[in-house]
Amino acid sequence: MRATLVELVPEFVAELEAALRVVGHTELSAEVPLAELDRWAFDESCDAVYLYVSAGRELNAIEKSIIGVKHGQTIPVGHRYWVNVDTDNFGRLRGIEVLNGRELAAKLGPAINPN
Repeated sequence: MRATLVELVPEFVAELEAALRVVGHTELSAEVPLAELDRWAFDESCDAVYLYVSAGRELNAIEKSIIGVKHGQTIPVGHRYWVNVDTDNFGRLRGIEVLNGRELAAKLGPAINPN
């Protein structure tokens, strides 16, 4: 079983949940603490971390096979880090881009190896 974001970086999750509620994304904010970290990547050249996560409800056969999963939207979020939240076309949390992410990468480092 993968670790949840709240297990790995609880302070970051609490701040992101609150920031998403402020910008009117209450349902999405509820997905953040439940999100499981699939993998993460750090780009040192631009000091950015990308968190690939699994969150939200499972899709049914029609959604998976006929409609298909695509990028939905990117939501900029006010946060002490600069954060963009990516959703799929079903509104589920799929990824989190963290600019100025060196500190967050250091916190993730001991917990899980990036892919």
